[in-house]
Amino acid sequence: MERSGADVVDGAWQRFTSAGLSEPMFPCQTHDTKRYLSLMLCQNIVSNRMWGRLFRRSLYTDHGITLVPGVDYSEDYSIMTRLMFYASRSFINDVVYFYSDENAASYTHTRSERHLRSYLKANRIVLDFFKENDSHCIYNVPLQLGMINALRCVRIDGYSFAEADKLLPYRPSGVLFRILAAMFRGTCPFRLANLAYLTVRKIYSRLF
Repeated sequence: MERSGADVVDGAWQRFTSAGLSEPMFPCQTHDTKRYLSLMLCQNIVSNRMWGRLFRRSLYTDHGITLVPGVDYSEDYSIMTRLMFYASRSFINDVVYFYSDENAASYTHTRSERHLRSYLKANRIVLDFFKENDSHCIYNVPLQLGMINALRCVRIDGYSFAEADKLLPYRPSGVLFRILAAMFRGTCPFRLANLAYLTVRKIYSRLF
């Protein structure tokens, strides 16, 4: 951190399982913080985990970024995306963290209705934050891709969209995102809706 001057420094990590240590998992190899945050907002492309990183304390204190009560699943996503909005980032490929994969009951292994509700609340935090702070809509496209993924999760879990809307009142902007949202909300076969969404996300992540 002292050498790079970055606010956030990522390191590599290894998974500890009953079979032993995994091969090292290296951090995203880009110094472009805007691109990194964009990929994080898309969800499921780069990691939004808090562990295995070093943070400058002032990122939290200067911008009032804290955990929100009631969000205990996807809380890392709700924090990391807000921090990265203000941060510069660097990385090293040294292993700095060992993750235990032995607790099958942990949040990362299971997802109940409670977890889905927490995930939707986390998305609401992120959506509201970027609406308020991203005045030039720099992150509008990846943000909406992330919100579409939230609708996708609601569809996968068979949760009520009416109940989901109370937790995440996302209204898609633009023809493309209105179509994707309608595909997941309506009677379109999931397989087709998912293919359309993944195709759009892949194109964006490669062209950005």
